[in-house]
Amino acid sequence: MKKGFIPIRPDEFADFIFEECPDLNRAEIVEEILYAKSEYKKGKRCDCGEEIWVAGAALAGIACFKCITGQDEPYEDFEIEGCCEPPGGVGEKNNKKQERPNRRRRPRR
Repeated sequence: MKKGFIPIRPDEFADFIFEECPDLNRAEIVEEILYAKSEYKKGKRCDCGEEIWVAGAALAGIACFKCITGQDEPYEDFEIEGCCEPPGGVGEKNNKKQERPNRRRRPRR
């Protein structure tokens, strides 16, 4: 789990941003949050190689916490629910079906 973040639902985060910046379009904020979340779930990384910060990426572009804020670690900053764990979830295997090597059986004698 990403440390230092407070999980928040996308709609709650959009409301929070809209209260702070009423000149922004709330619907566009939600759209950007959902886009950043989908990129995170696909495994998109910041140019520096770190996992993206979805809440920040919704406003500042696809990047990690450090590249957006300049701070090394978050301290009680918001992150969108479902994005506080590594993409695919902790300990989960990829949903891809494991392929078996193509082995030929020896003919019986």
